[in-house]
Order: sequence, then C-alpha cells, then structure tokens
Amino acid sequence: MGVVVKIEFFKRILVEKENMEAEFLAFVVKTVRSQESKLYKQYGTTAKENKARLPLQIIKYINYGYKALILRNDDYWVEKFDSLGRYGHNQLSLIEKMYEVIMDFVGRMQQMNDEHLEDCCHNTYMSMIDIQLKIISDFFTEHYLIFDHICEGPDITSLDPNEPLLVFKCPHPDCNCST
Repeated sequence: MGVVVKIEFFKRILVEKENMEAEFLAFVVKTVRSQESKLYKQYGTTAKENKARLPLQIIKYINYGYKALILRNDDYWVEKFDSLGRYGHNQLSLIEKMYEVIMDFVGRMQQMNDEHLEDCCHNTYMSMIDIQLKIISDFFTEHYLIFDHICEGPDITSLDPNEPLLVFKCPHPDCNCST
C-alpha cells in the first residue's frame, strides 16, 4: 500500500469520525432541546425547577429509547441509532455515551435567573436554550473526543426491555420522582 493510499485512508477515517460526532452532537442537542421544551410546556418558566427536573426527564427519555432499541419498535430511535452505528459503534455503547454527553451538556447549561423568565414566552425561553446549546456544542466540537474508545458489550437487542438502563433515586424521602 503506497503512502498516498494510506494518507487517503486515514483522511477518510478522520472525516467519518468528524461526521459521526457531528451527527451524534446534533442528536444530543435535539434531545436536550426537546426535553427543555417539554418541561416548559408542562411546568412553565421556572428555570430553577426545570433544572432540577431535567435529569429525571432525560433518564426517562433515555430509558424509553433504550427499550425502543431493544424492541426495535420506534422508527425514530432505530433509524437514528442504526445510522450512528454505521461508524462502528454498537447501540448500547452509543446510548450510554449519549447519556454521558447529555448530562455534561445539562451540567454546563447556564440556567437563567427566575426573574428573567417571569413574563417569558415559550419561544423566548427556547431561543435562550438554543444559544446555550450552540455554545456548548461548539465547545464540544473543538475540545472533546467523544468516541475515543473501543465498543464492548452485548448486542442491545439481546437485553431485557423490562430492565431500565438508568435508574434515578430521588434523595428526598417524600418525593415520588424516582424511576
């Protein structure tokens, strides 16, 4: 194999990796955005409360996707993860990494003060969320190698759909928000 062929081979691998990470980050951003929107519509504009609710909301959504991938019964999740899987990562690894990156995003999001949201409409709230997500996504693109590992683990379809991937235990004894 000549030097030129090797260089082209490694360029192609680098481009595929960049494409995969871009596709993955787009899915992460869409997920966080949709869950923020859902919380706003359910509970209103209290960013402080939504910030507290968001991790549980994300865990429920990831568990839903995990089950959908096992059962292959949700076209959106199956198509997205089949697409991401074409880069050589298994679906269990992808969903675990997705949760990790989403929670990193959530931790980095600069939540707005409640007084800024009292008269805020959904569109304004989501515009603020979009700005935060863009900044964090750009930061990830420049500074993180998201897929710098070797995938290990079983085929996701061999797992029990009745066992959640993630479990959340609320630290408040009077709360009923655990998964």
